[in-house]
Order: sequence, then C-alpha cells, then structure tokens
Amino acid sequence: MIEIREIDGAHRADINLPNEPFRLSGRMEPSYADGRWGYREVLFDKENVPEMCFPDEDYDYEAMKENSVFLGAYDGEECVGLAILQEAFFKYMYLYDLKVSGACRGQGVGRALMEKAGEVCKERGYRGLYTQG
Repeated sequence: MIEIREIDGAHRADINLPNEPFRLSGRMEPSYADGRWGYREVLFDKENVPEMCFPDEDYDYEAMKENSVFLGAYDGEECVGLAILQEAFFKYMYLYDLKVSGACRGQGVGRALMEKAGEVCKERGYRGLYTQG
C-alpha cells in the first residue's frame, strides 16, 4: 500500500527520484486569430506514440528546505513518487515538481500526491496550487 508522507532530512536522498520516460499522447497547437488565443489538441496515432524523458535534477535538500515541502509516495521504504511544493508570495503554493516511477504509474500515486499537496496548502493558509507548463 502506498503511503504519502513528508520527506524529512533523514530521507533527503529521496528528493532526487530519477526521471523515467513517459509516453506522449499528443501535442497542443496554439493559435491567435481575431485578437484571441486558442489551441487545438493533436493526438498521436496509437502505433506511433513517442516517449520523452526529462533530465534528472540535482536537488539540494538543505538549500531548498526553507521554502519547500517535499512529499514522497512510499511503497514500504521505497520512494516511488515525489511532489515538491514551494512557498509563494500570494495565495497559492507552487507545484515545482511531480513525478511517479514508471512501475507505479496508473495506480493513483500521482492523484494521492496531489490530494496530499492540497491538504498541505490549506494547512499553510494557501487556497491551492499553481504550476507552469
């Protein structure tokens, strides 16, 4: 059973959970016409779905701990998911990173991390989360 908990100094290495490839389902094509922005989704053929992998980060627990909350998804003592939240100057915390190991995807781990992130935001007086793509 997966447990979501805050990552403390004793488990600091867990914030450097390696990135793993993920499949892309499509792409967004932005447009601008008649003074309005829009977009359309272009889905890839199921036979030609590409994969992507972000480079691994080298997070520094000590440098980040003052304004960050590290949430880990644990299967026993193994960290299989990570969410990093950062304090912000307005009413929303920043979702700095979110990842789930390939073997655990599709099992609700990301959803559980996001639910816990929402609780952390409320506990700290924030309305919720924001992120950038």
